[in-house]
Amino acid sequence: MLEWLNLLGDASYFHMLSSLNITLLERLKILLTLIYMQLLDSANELLLKIAKSYPNITPITTSDIPLFDRFLENEDFTYGNAWTYITQGLHGTGPNNLGYKYYDGESLCAFCIYPKIEQPDLDTCFWVRPMGEDIEDKIGNLAQEFRIKYGIPSYFKKLNQNQFKKFKKLGFQEVVEFPWHTSAPKEDDTYEECIIDINNTMNIVESLGRTRQLSRAYRHYLNYLADPSLEILSIYDHKDECKAIARRFFIYQEEIGKENISTATDYYNMIDNEILGSIQSVIFFNKKPIAFYFAQKQSPNNASLYSMLTLREISNNITDFTMFHLFDQLSKQGINILNLGGSEHKELDDFKRKFRPASFNTMYWACLHL
Repeated sequence: MLEWLNLLGDASYFHMLSSLNITLLERLKILLTLIYMQLLDSANELLLKIAKSYPNITPITTSDIPLFDRFLENEDFTYGNAWTYITQGLHGTGPNNLGYKYYDGESLCAFCIYPKIEQPDLDTCFWVRPMGEDIEDKIGNLAQEFRIKYGIPSYFKKLNQNQFKKFKKLGFQEVVEFPWHTSAPKEDDTYEECIIDINNTMNIVESLGRTRQLSRAYRHYLNYLADPSLEILSIYDHKDECKAIARRFFIYQEEIGKENISTATDYYNMIDNEILGSIQSVIFFNKKPIAFYFAQKQSPNNASLYSMLTLREISNNITDFTMFHLFDQLSKQGINILNLGGSEHKELDDFKRKFRPASFNTMYWACLHL
């Protein structure tokens, strides 16, 4: 935390905030917002400089969705193969808050520059879900140039096994030598992707005794479903409320002492940009917004879950309701396979495994450190 606060530099921030009649925690939140804005400005300046020097590097816009979809159609079904995942991992950089892309007509890769979490004074390049012919060589060469010209390391994330082997052959390292974060070396790929067969999970629910964890979770769902105080609406009609849920979720994590390696703003793209094939809801209880989820359909029978934020301090069982409600909505659309993604930490992985995944998938990262 001190490293991040030191980046503000100007003591006037502290003097100004100390004069306000707000709590210490509220002051900290404002300071962190100021830090985030400064870091984003710095990253965007460097990205703009790079884009001016490399004609194949341009800002991502929503008009690029068909381009990404065309490449994604040729990829296997995995969590990272969706517009939502790709743009969520670009930290709101670029003029459209969607990051940048390398595209040369044959290969495509989204990327951004953003400070390393545990070294906020170190700008770092993130290459997200590379696709296309010889993409490993192309972005590998760019990463080498960026390290020499701009002094920035690179991460290559959401690689399949073949891509990882190619990067290793090119001389790039495993992230164990340069972890994304000490507690989550491969971010959300630290633990493998959990893939749910919804029919299989519901069959298990029906076969379990009432005292089993998954069976209890389903009863919570049924109890909420019968409650007239519950309302289920569209995210797109309640964008401000969903952003408030995201902000409150991470504030609560801080209050109970949990380490946060994501931010509320990571979820704004999926809230702000209406995506074809999205399966989403915001949940109100007693007129208060308490949860939202967002999944994206990837094929007739497959979808992936990219957000499920719940205010558990208001209702501890709302997470169970939210998951089973999503199962129900997907089943109504004929979708039976749901990828819950990987996890940064064991607690989240344990929660996903509660729903009895039918299979798992490992994704890889490579890096180029200084």
